[in-house]
Amino acid sequence: MTAAWLVSAVVALGLLWLVIQVAVGFLVSPLTTGQAILKQKLKQYGINVSLIPDAACRELVDGNLQHAKFLATLRQDENWRALFLQALEAEALFITKLMNGAADSVTGDPTRKTLVRHGVLRD
Repeated sequence: MTAAWLVSAVVALGLLWLVIQVAVGFLVSPLTTGQAILKQKLKQYGINVSLIPDAACRELVDGNLQHAKFLATLRQDENWRALFLQALEAEALFITKLMNGAADSVTGDPTRKTLVRHGVLRD
C-alpha cells in the first residue's frame, strides 16, 4: 500500500512541475525570456555580460523578436518561438565576434549601431 502512495506522490509532483513550467512559459514575456537566453549564450561564448547594459540587451532582443514574428507570418507554418531562439543564437555569436574584433560589420548594421549607441563598442 505504501508503494502505491509513493508512486502516486511522485507522479503528482511530476505533473505539478509540468503544469508550473507551462504556466511560467505563458506568463513570462518573450522579451524577459529572450534577454535571459541572450545573456546565457553570450556567457557561453566568454563575453562579460556586465559590459552590455540592460537597455541595449532589451533593444537587441526586441528587434529579434519582431523579426522572428514577421518571418513566421511570411512562412505561415513556422513557429515564431523557434525562429526567435535561432535569431538569439545568431545574435549572440555576432555580438561575440563584434566584441572580439573578429566580425566584418557594416557601419549601418543594427546590432553594431545598438552596441555603439549604448557605449559597448566604439564607432
